[in-house]
Amino acid sequence: MIISGKNDQDLNHLKNKISAARKKLQSAWAVSNRTDPSVLAAGDEFDKLMNEYLRLSKK
Repeated sequence: MIISGKNDQDLNHLKNKISAARKKLQSAWAVSNRTDPSVLAAGDEFDKLMNEYLRLSKK
């Protein structure tokens, strides 16, 4: 499958955002209870970005 330039840029941008979201989630997990709202919010953001990445990568 050939990915268009625009889609490729979107995927690269999402990879950067996913990396930052992963670091935020790991940091929150390290200092808070796993059910702490900050951990849950970071997990939700990470999941949202991963779902978007998977959706775009299938185009």
